[in-house]
Amino acid sequence: MNQTIHNLLTEQLASWETARNNYAALSGVRVKELNVNGIPYKVQFNPARIVSSGAKVDAKSIQARKCFLCPANLPTVQKGISFGGHYHILVNPFPIFPRHLTVPELAHTPQRIATRFTDMLELAEALTDYTIFYNGPKCGASAPDHAHFQAGNKGFMPIEKDWRGQTAGKIADYRKAVLWYLDDAPRATLVIESASKEDAADLFDIVYRSLDTKPEEDERTGHVRGRPLGGLCLPAREASSRLLHRRGRSQSAEQSGIRRLGWCLYHPRRKGFLENHCGRCGTDIK
Repeated sequence: MNQTIHNLLTEQLASWETARNNYAALSGVRVKELNVNGIPYKVQFNPARIVSSGAKVDAKSIQARKCFLCPANLPTVQKGISFGGHYHILVNPFPIFPRHLTVPELAHTPQRIATRFTDMLELAEALTDYTIFYNGPKCGASAPDHAHFQAGNKGFMPIEKDWRGQTAGKIADYRKAVLWYLDDAPRATLVIESASKEDAADLFDIVYRSLDTKPEEDERTGHVRGRPLGGLCLPAREASSRLLHRRGRSQSAEQSGIRRLGWCLYHPRRKGFLENHCGRCGTDIK
């Protein structure tokens, strides 16, 4: 599968001008490192992401536009790879990663993780060169109306290698799965580690069902300041799987254009990149 995806990326960059230009622009992206309470962050100044980061996701705007993840609305030049019978692996034309994929459901259905966690694990198992991640509908997803995952080449985000050193304790054992929590404020991270996809999925379901649901929403958010749901899935050796389940960014940071992804922040505007804080609410991210 990794070679097939490599071939897809090569072909798309050769034939699709928008993708080719935006991947070439990554060479000019500026990156700096911050330390937040001992937790390493990378901040990426990536102006080409403004198309995605600045997308309007209010109900009226979503109803007024065509869904850009539906197969019928994809650019003619955009090609993909079928996965699992109901997903399409696509090259993301507005990349953060040197290799950045979007994996939408073929059917137009809302962005919800509740019934898709096993799919996420299967993607992680198949795409061993990639980290799979999920942004909930209130967690920065530019298509909250269409179910999808994303994937980026492994080793890009600090959390991938740093999470073990931030493990604060074990919450529970569940068959072959373990639920950990991290000492990583201002984030609030739970980790599911398992040698069994089934046990990981069952434990995730238990955790998910324990989270709060706001009356006006049907994606559970967690109870700490109502932070939205996001997650990373990293394939481990010998088919074990790990989920890093984050209650995502604050709404104020979301509104400012800041995006946080596994302790890698990216900002499409130079002013925000230089100031190290939210341009609207003043929240410090140093």
